[in-house]
Amino acid sequence: MLGAKYPQASLVGAFPLVAVAVLLLGFFPLLGGVVVVALVLWGMAFGGTPALLQTRILHTASARLRAVSSAYFTTSFNVGIGGGAFIGGVLLDGYGIGVLPFVDVAVTIVGILLILFTNRLISRRAARSER
Repeated sequence: MLGAKYPQASLVGAFPLVAVAVLLLGFFPLLGGVVVVALVLWGMAFGGTPALLQTRILHTASARLRAVSSAYFTTSFNVGIGGGAFIGGVLLDGYGIGVLPFVDVAVTIVGILLILFTNRLISRRAARSER
């Protein structure tokens, strides 16, 4: 519902909520109540992210590139899943499970920065096309 009305704000807002939820898991892994709250928060925040990103692609890509953009989006998600599993496995073997939430937060912060950067690019492109 929020994503349909405020797509950019929802996307920018979802990623920090994911980071907060994962930090809660990292700092309080043995507190059952905190873990449940963190998982619900994470699920709510991350659950809509793929749809919001797909919508963003379809709104920003030109009409002739939408199909290719969607294919790249699907591919990037699969690479992210596989790459994340591989990196997570390496980190798990090398450093233990305790490091995983903090690496996740670092990657999420990079995602937030990329979203903010691309928001700026999209706004500039829209402003130029209006002139």
